[in-house]
Amino acid sequence: MDTLSPKLDLLFKRIFAAEDNKLCLIDLLNALFENTDTPLITDVTVINPHIDPDHIGDKAAVLDIKAVTNLGQRINIEMQMHNHRDMIPRSLFYWSSLFAKQLKQGENYRKLQPTYAINFLNYRQFDDNEPLNHFMLTDKKTGHVLTSLMGLYFIELPKYQSSQHLNQHLVDWLTFLETEDDTVREKLAEKNPAIKKAEDTLKYISQDEKERWLYADRYKAIMDYESDMEGSREEGISIGIDKGRLAEKEDTARALLSAGQSIEFTANITGLSLDTLQQLQQDLRHH
Repeated sequence: MDTLSPKLDLLFKRIFAAEDNKLCLIDLLNALFENTDTPLITDVTVINPHIDPDHIGDKAAVLDIKAVTNLGQRINIEMQMHNHRDMIPRSLFYWSSLFAKQLKQGENYRKLQPTYAINFLNYRQFDDNEPLNHFMLTDKKTGHVLTSLMGLYFIELPKYQSSQHLNQHLVDWLTFLETEDDTVREKLAEKNPAIKKAEDTLKYISQDEKERWLYADRYKAIMDYESDMEGSREEGISIGIDKGRLAEKEDTARALLSAGQSIEFTANITGLSLDTLQQLQQDLRHH
């Protein structure tokens, strides 16, 4: 059987949210944190390890991973296969939700812990060639960091091989996620016990018929959602084109009417209705 792709959010969560695979999540996060001067961790607790079966076939469901580290950091991790063109506001929304839920009413704001939104993207989000972008709140003029309580991470998988700025630890993990070659994954597993654990889980799931059906259902739901979104975009473009054409016809009609041409003549040239042209003529008289 072919090995399934860990880039599908369902499988990504199966691998990294499982209690038995805590080592995998810790190592993946530390590989990322090493590249961004973020404090490293030794333990992590996943808040939402379970996957609701109803969400697998839900086109709009988000199968993210919410976790708390031994340092108190709150983390929202998401694997996104397709560009829905809303990733930045979406990431901010999930970050703010996780950040705000730390405190109960009346608790001191000083209890707030660093909160990160980490997004693995199977597409290009930014125009630069850097696969890893780490955003914090900074002063626009001086670059001074306002607080370490906020961090947004975007890791663009299509770019990682061309970067000179990632350490090998993170490159190995991104290769694990990106490659379709089992031999490559096996070589990575020989170097890193955490990747070995992730690879074993990936192989086990890939050989389970029930899991493959769930994978297929989830993949279909995502593709259906993408198709719906694309259809909406195309419809919007079509409507925009139609509006643009109408505006051009109205501009032509105004020019003809202003030059003294009759409504009937203008109707023949532009195809606009007599009622529309009469209204345009009235508007011109009032200006």
